[in-house]
Amino acid sequence: MKKLSFSLKNHITHRLYLYILAVILIPAALTYGIILKTNPKPEEMFTVFVDANINDSEAFKSYIKQNTDEKDKETTIYSHLSSMNTYDVVYQTQGLNSDILILSENGFKNDYAANLVEINDENSYYSITNKMVEDKHFGIEIFDGKDGYLKDYIKYNDGIKYYIFINNGSVHTKNFKSDGTTEEIFKLLGAIYG
Repeated sequence: MKKLSFSLKNHITHRLYLYILAVILIPAALTYGIILKTNPKPEEMFTVFVDANINDSEAFKSYIKQNTDEKDKETTIYSHLSSMNTYDVVYQTQGLNSDILILSENGFKNDYAANLVEINDENSYYSITNKMVEDKHFGIEIFDGKDGYLKDYIKYNDGIKYYIFINNGSVHTKNFKSDGTTEEIFKLLGAIYG
């Protein structure tokens, strides 16, 4: 029988690049896999942007969770006043990524309509009180300047109308758009307007 000789030093020097690559890639792949498994999917996240002060953000989050299907979803509420100098920047970073936007007449600009869902006349939220841009309906009135909905959670400015707008890029737009994934917005609006 012939004796095999195996040189560990020779083996390591010829395959050193494989060992270094494995030391780098295995922890990175493991970390990336954990992040993918634990981070919420877009269908599990719900965000609201409000152009007013919030009375109690935890109570508002709880209200949203109670009136949507996914009780364990990640709910985020952004609040920023349109009267502040930084409003446009905050709207561009947080508002454009939110599922629902509650904006005052002062905080809404006509060029925002390109990113919002148009409410057509077949929809139950179509009304003459909707916010219109070029004869198209976009926002659903939530506060008429004196009275409205969600007053327990949102501190509206008296004398200013507020509207709910639906983000065109939201995955929760199933009953408003054919490419929507879930109908969470429709369920939440049903709870708000009863």
